[in-house]
Amino acid sequence: MLATEAGTNSSPLLRSGNPDDPIERLIDDLSRPPESAGRTSIRADLAAAAVLVARAIESVNGLTRDLRRGCPVVSLATHRAEVVSLAKQVLEACAFGSEAKVLDERTFDRGYTHPVLLLARDGASKDAKAERGNDTVASALHARAPIFGVAPDPRRHLARDLLRAAEHHLSLSQLDASAIALVIEAVTGRPPSVTVDEQLVRAVDISDLALSVRSDRTADDCIKRLERIVSTKSFFDHRCP
Repeated sequence: MLATEAGTNSSPLLRSGNPDDPIERLIDDLSRPPESAGRTSIRADLAAAAVLVARAIESVNGLTRDLRRGCPVVSLATHRAEVVSLAKQVLEACAFGSEAKVLDERTFDRGYTHPVLLLARDGASKDAKAERGNDTVASALHARAPIFGVAPDPRRHLARDLLRAAEHHLSLSQLDASAIALVIEAVTGRPPSVTVDEQLVRAVDISDLALSVRSDRTADDCIKRLERIVSTKSFFDHRCP
């Protein structure tokens, strides 16, 4: 969904992985753009957020369906402020179905056929407090709308009544080797052939992927670039003396 929204012309994911399969070759031929066309793709940091948000939602049996057909109340801890806007984009595009009207605390109106209340707070605004937005949460509960709150620390940043009503408290996991490989495939169209080093996995964050994974590089080149980006990260860390 995110790739389509970005206008990507990359090949579809989740295929057999056998390049000799005639169906695979047919899909490649049909999805390959003209040589004159520049290759577009989903942003690497957005792809990474999509993988992590999907894994968090998948951890609760039936939640994917309930977000589209029911009215669950969910909180999601991102742990990092810069991930909040990415998670918000993922949820808006993918989580609630094409008929949903995704609204925030300023625009929520239960007059829509399928309203959704999505509170995304990165903690920077003065409104990112537990005392803010509780009236809107009450209106959304009365309208039987799905309610989803996203924040680095939900207990500090989200409306108090959202947390009190929440049935599910989710948390984004760390990136692992399989998530990094999925991101590279989403951006370049091919999974890497080299194994992602475990030391690299422990050091990588989403912002590193945005700097190193690009559609004009091969999958293996992205891994090499990612290793260089991570190895020089400390040079640009100004938090220490």
